[in-house]
Amino acid sequence: MEWLHLRTAEEWAHRSAGADCWQGLALYGVDGTTLRVADSVENRDHFGGQESDRHAGGRAERQSGYPSVRLVVLMALRSHLLAAAAFGPYAVDERAYAASLWDTVDPESGRGR
Repeated sequence: MEWLHLRTAEEWAHRSAGADCWQGLALYGVDGTTLRVADSVENRDHFGGQESDRHAGGRAERQSGYPSVRLVVLMALRSHLLAAAAFGPYAVDERAYAASLWDTVDPESGRGR
C-alpha cells in the first residue's frame, strides 16, 4: 500500500499541483486529524491516547477509551489529491508531522515533483 500511495502521489498529486499553479507556485495545504484504532496493548503502547479526568465507577481514567493516531496529510489544493502523509503517536504534535511532509515538495514548487 505504501508503494502504491507514493507512486500515485508522484504521478498525480505533485503533477497536478505543478500544472495548476497560482502566480508560478504550486498550491499545497496541510491538515491533520486523529483516528481511533483497535484497542490493543500494542496500539496503546505505541500510539497512546488522549488523557482525561473522566471518572468511571469511582476511579479516574487517564486515557481515552481507544488508542489515538495522529494523521497529517499534504494535499494538492486545486485537485484535492493527497501528495504525502505522516502518522504516528498521539503525543507528537501535528506540526512535527507536517514539517516532515515539506520534503516531498519540489523547492521550485512551480514545477511539482
